[in-house]
Amino acid sequence: MANYTSSAINYYRINANNTALAQSNSGAGAPTEEIAAPVATSGDFSSYDSGTFEVVGSGTDFTNFAENQYLYYTDSTTGNFLLVGQIASIDPGGLSLFLTAAAVNTPTAGDILSAAYSLITNNESIYMRIATNTSSAPPNQMYIPNFGLGFWRQNNGLTGRNIPAQSALERVSTVGTPLSNAATVEDIAFTFVTMNQFTVATSTIAGTTYFRNTSDFPSYIWIRVTPQIGSSTALSSQTLYRFTTQETTQALAIFQQTPSSLLSGAGYNNVATSSGTTENA
Repeated sequence: MANYTSSAINYYRINANNTALAQSNSGAGAPTEEIAAPVATSGDFSSYDSGTFEVVGSGTDFTNFAENQYLYYTDSTTGNFLLVGQIASIDPGGLSLFLTAAAVNTPTAGDILSAAYSLITNNESIYMRIATNTSSAPPNQMYIPNFGLGFWRQNNGLTGRNIPAQSALERVSTVGTPLSNAATVEDIAFTFVTMNQFTVATSTIAGTTYFRNTSDFPSYIWIRVTPQIGSSTALSSQTLYRFTTQETTQALAIFQQTPSSLLSGAGYNNVATSSGTTENA
């Protein structure tokens, strides 16, 4: 089996606009309310004053940050974003800023600084959008993620929880205190369903196939992610979480008139299970 590397993986809040895109064949369009990763500034960290909570940069332009955003630095060893604090004010010149309270973690000179609002809310579910790939696929075929058993999901092929090595949701602060470090980063299990409703090519007593031609191939695959915290599907409010997903994924090669059995076997929900019926999430 082949792998492919997705050129883009993005996260969005659930709203009517995004649901319409997610339930289309192509998955393309203009999503709104992106749950975005922190955005880096130019330059890097220089110093921190523990008395005034001032963060000073070297060659920085903090004016692309905003008050009330959370400030992070990039850990040079792991590549993870580590919380520094919440921004109270920004010097007009862009070389320094002030935190609302003492730094939770202090960067080292030369570390890259980034800022963002809350990464995700405590909504019951969120959307993940994954770009597909034709450049590495065989001629007249496309690679889409293979969500089958053992690749993205544990347990059974359609409702098993996530495999953290492929995609992980983690709690990184103490519950109810975003400006803190969790004593232990908590893995948050989640389940997911695929959202795209692919274009039917043929539907007969022998079965249903999808994609009439290569122009029907999807640009993006959408999945709806639902956290599973005991019996609850809601994340804790005023708590920081981190989502990480590997860009390289097990590939499923689709082609003109792809059988529904191939798609369902790869963990796709909204496909026919027999002539005239579909399996809907």
